[in-house]
Amino acid sequence: MHIGLDSSPQEEFLSLLGGARTSPPVHQFLVNSLGESGVKRVSKVVCGAGKELQHVVLDHLQPAAEIIGFRMGELRGLSRWRTRFQGIGLDETLINNATEKSGILLVQVERFMRVLSSVFSNFFNWLLKCIKLLNQEPSDQLLPCNSELVVIFLKFLYDQDPVKPFLELSEVDIEPYMETLQRVKELVHFGGFSDCDFLRRTLAEEFKQMESRYAFLSLARDASTSVSSYLTHEHGFIDYISFQIPGDSSSNIANCIGISRRFMHSLSNSSIEESASLEAVLLSVPDGYHCVDLSLYKEGQIVLLLNESTSASECSGESCMMIVQADDLPFVSIPRSGCINTWNLDQLKDSVTHLRLENEKVRNIPHSVAAPLAVGASRGVACVFAARKRALVYILDEDEDDVSDGE
Repeated sequence: MHIGLDSSPQEEFLSLLGGARTSPPVHQFLVNSLGESGVKRVSKVVCGAGKELQHVVLDHLQPAAEIIGFRMGELRGLSRWRTRFQGIGLDETLINNATEKSGILLVQVERFMRVLSSVFSNFFNWLLKCIKLLNQEPSDQLLPCNSELVVIFLKFLYDQDPVKPFLELSEVDIEPYMETLQRVKELVHFGGFSDCDFLRRTLAEEFKQMESRYAFLSLARDASTSVSSYLTHEHGFIDYISFQIPGDSSSNIANCIGISRRFMHSLSNSSIEESASLEAVLLSVPDGYHCVDLSLYKEGQIVLLLNESTSASECSGESCMMIVQADDLPFVSIPRSGCINTWNLDQLKDSVTHLRLENEKVRNIPHSVAAPLAVGASRGVACVFAARKRALVYILDEDEDDVSDGE
């Protein structure tokens, strides 16, 4: 490297950065044009810019990222209550994906703060070193230099800006449909947010997947429905959709519960033969009872929560849980001719299945109960809510005589 007028500006800069001796012209220019006061002014400007960036991150970006992570954790907890919230599109797998992305956002904010602090710290260390070099008397000996830091700078940071990627706009800008955006706002308000713009990019793709998976939601917005599914080794997941027949229906199907299965399977197949796999059945609730809630149990079993029909007060009366084997029910195949999204309920009038307490596995409850019914298939228990805010836990796999209920 040549010292003096023969050296290039880049070589002079590297010489100054590495702690080596600067040429007399460069030293004279820095002392006369910039000086210690000028260097301090530059230091003050850069310090102010760094404080502004830290203020924006600490007071705005980081709290927003923490709120996103907290709210997504709440939605993740609600998505685990499948029987209650899966019908509105809260799928645990998709919510897990959004939760993971919100966590990545929080990690990126923390990483940005570390990079920002490191960059400004390195700058002020270099600036202090330059001030000391300018105030020193010329010497023929080179100053000590950390060659490892110089190599790292030349190899990775010489022509790059480590702060710029965090301040640029993201290339991924998803423009969702108006209906999708409306559903995002509904879910945001459901989670307690007041502003939904920051969730637009993280949840738009998840809602597209939800729409493709739960396309049937537009068919029954005014009906009381619930969706469940269980896994079989032969056919994979089998989806079940339950709906309650309105009270003003005909006498043939009054006080009945409708259950359909393989609805999503029929939507995912385009051939006519496979699309006929939709099946449905009507279950007539025993006389003197009405269905409060139901849930899918393991191995295709369905648990119905029945309340005794009485005109007395809410605290009186009895109830029961009935376990029905889904494979034993006479499901009727529903043809999907014409519009694939509609089928006539009259096709099931002649195949109503009357449930009998003496023919099914029944667990009597000496209280009047209310929805919802929570069933844990892995533990084999069910939780129901009785009057006076009491929660009753029942073991479904044991006989009634050998069971002790927990309250």
